Amino acid sequence: MGWVQKITRSLNCAGARVAGIVFFIGTLAYGAYGNDGLTLEQRWSLEKSQTFSGMTQETLQSLSGKHVLFISGIMNGWANVPHIASYYAASMDVVRNELGVDASYFGPPSWLSIPDGADLVYREILRIHDLVKKPLVLIAHSKGGAEALYAILRHPLIMLKGQGVDEVEPIVDRVVLIQAAIGGSVLASAQRRSLSVHALAWFLGAALDSLSPTQAIDNFASAFTRFNELLKARYGDEGEFSAVQVQKEISDKVYYVRGGVDPSHFSRGLQVVLWVCGGSFDCKQSDGLLDVESQRLSIDGSFGVDLGIIPLDHIQATVSGYLSGSPESDRRALMRAVLQQIYQFPM
Repeated sequence: MGWVQKITRSLNCAGARVAGIVFFIGTLAYGAYGNDGLTLEQRWSLEKSQTFSGMTQETLQSLSGKHVLFISGIMNGWANVPHIASYYAASMDVVRNELGVDASYFGPPSWLSIPDGADLVYREILRIHDLVKKPLVLIAHSKGGAEALYAILRHPLIMLKGQGVDEVEPIVDRVVLIQAAIGGSVLASAQRRSLSVHALAWFLGAALDSLSPTQAIDNFASAFTRFNELLKARYGDEGEFSAVQVQKEISDKVYYVRGGVDPSHFSRGLQVVLWVCGGSFDCKQSDGLLDVESQRLSIDGSFGVDLGIIPLDHIQATVSGYLSGSPESDRRALMRAVLQQIYQFPM
């Protein structure tokens, strides 16, 4: 290697180190920090810069022997139109072809309510696990994220060791909820529905009802109460594996990735959705469809790990194609950053 190449290589390495130091010390981002002091947004920015790769051998080793199950949101069929939109295309490509990890996709029927969709998600989890004989990493978006969380609250034992392969591993190892519709959306409220949404209600009636804030909050309040009652009945209040400790073990493996962006940066796809819905989302901070606070379980602030708010609208994080309005490289970088971040926390 010539002296010019050596100097160039040294400068590149130094630049990457400086970038890491700047983000570690100078950026006050909102969200949980990994073991290396980076938030998800910081790690994502570094991944996008192409001067830093956070995909360490430790992360690759953690993902080895896992199967990633991607779960999509409402109207997922409309988000899979060739050359226009493709759900999880970039994310699945990263997992399968870049990292060499097995992955599959599940789109719950759009017309089902969140509780009914959660039943299907649970059955799909069991089906895939029985097929691949590996612990699963769930990555779920929007209504699919709400359904995945609801399934976990109904069937928490699938998150615990001893339930999966050879009765040693858990069935589900990690759960990532990207812009999950946990608290519903005011755009689904009956009083806010446009004429076009009312026309769709014959097809999406149960789903829309369960996505209204009042119904969503009630559903998750009931599910969370049953979740705690189940753990208490099974594990009690004392001992090495008390209900509180088991709840924490499950909670530590559930991650929220929330979205919030200025309306001036909404994608083409989201603008179409808002046009159909008949208006804009009038709240302080949202991803265009969901308020940032509705994207996590707010009944108990200690449940789940909040990875913070990323500056993307409701479509840009997961949907590729013309309608997304953001580079494919951003979604690829986000997927790498998310996988790195969720394996930064010791269990």
